[in-house]
Amino acid sequence: MDTKLVFSIKSFISTIVSILAIFASFYFMVIDPRIDAAENNGEKLLDARMNTIDVQLTEIKKLIEDDHESFKNGIKANRDASAANTHRFKDINQTVGNIQNQGAASTR
Repeated sequence: MDTKLVFSIKSFISTIVSILAIFASFYFMVIDPRIDAAENNGEKLLDARMNTIDVQLTEIKKLIEDDHESFKNGIKANRDASAANTHRFKDINQTVGNIQNQGAASTR
């Protein structure tokens, strides 16, 4: 018994088209929606991360500004204290310079 397998160009093309249709339907029904969902999820995660970073940077900026303000106040207090000391030493030097010799004699 011999069995003949008849395979024409028409059946070959329909087989190829059927295989391509299966792959195309799989792509458009499974792969493409997953890509869209992944992109949307990625955008949501990115937005959430950016909001978190903005909040953290705002807190860090506030801490730096507070530290900077206390540092500026410390420098101002030191500068004022230095100016007061300089003024006081000038007053003392002027007072010492104004004291007249009382004429005390040396006992040598």
